[in-house]
Amino acid sequence: MSDPAVVHNAALHELAPGVHAWIQPDGSWFINNAGAICGTDGVVLVDTCTTASRTSAFLSAVAEATDGAPITAVVNTHVHPDHTFGNCLLPKSTVVIGHPDTRAGLLGPTYLDTPPSFWSPPLPLDGLVARPPTVTCQGGLTLHTGEHTVEVHHPGYPAHTSGDLFTWLPRERILFAGDLVFDGITPLALAGSLSGARRALSLLRTFEPEIVVPGHGPVLTGAVAIRRCFNLLDGYLAHVLALADDGIRTGRPALDMAADLDATYESWLDSERIVLNLHRAYAEQNAPGFTFDRDTAFADAMRLVGGPIPCCV
Repeated sequence: MSDPAVVHNAALHELAPGVHAWIQPDGSWFINNAGAICGTDGVVLVDTCTTASRTSAFLSAVAEATDGAPITAVVNTHVHPDHTFGNCLLPKSTVVIGHPDTRAGLLGPTYLDTPPSFWSPPLPLDGLVARPPTVTCQGGLTLHTGEHTVEVHHPGYPAHTSGDLFTWLPRERILFAGDLVFDGITPLALAGSLSGARRALSLLRTFEPEIVVPGHGPVLTGAVAIRRCFNLLDGYLAHVLALADDGIRTGRPALDMAADLDATYESWLDSERIVLNLHRAYAEQNAPGFTFDRDTAFADAMRLVGGPIPCCV
């Protein structure tokens, strides 16, 4: 379980002149990273945060670092609450950019309408309303703020979700990867595709970034650290797909196969996600008689941990 004291160590880090990463240790459930790119035309954010208090802390840090420059746009990397629920705290003039599936997800029922029971303690979502993207991007678009060119890309297929966007700064060679990249935290593809997540890692490598801001975990700096992280993630995803193959072949359910998680990955935070990822892998591989259901997957994850999944609010 995350330590509440750790979360309050969140800080804004300058990666290059005008380019900042908001890093929230320890990066577990609902504790995401975000970004801010400031130029003479204002600030472009990459994501917001889950709760009002976390988003307010992020926005206060950005305001201090940018002398109160106006926030002109925010790019939501995907639909999940830890990257979007803080949208409603942005100025009304801020343009919200996201994939069409992110817009559809925030227009439909969200955790704000039906608070989830999968985690404990309950998420403090009071005072928040869903604010979906008003500009949608299915392929790519480019934003400019002063000297900063901000490219927004979609892989072209489901990965972490069906609507993942990543943000690339070509001059600075900085990649804001969203939840296509985790470091030290178990990746999740319940709402996407494990094979797609592997393809996305291969795609991100082609940009040859010098700095990667993952959706969760510390900033990755330098080719060695980036390669290590990407190789570990790819190995995990391949391992889950292999476990699913074995489970389907032998008729063992996902919850049983979760016990075979390689020890390499047991030390990662949120290791209970193995069973969630296995549910997605069974669906991807068309397991006979298997019907994918999100609530069933989370019920198995709760069985694995012996109750609601611990999180830090």
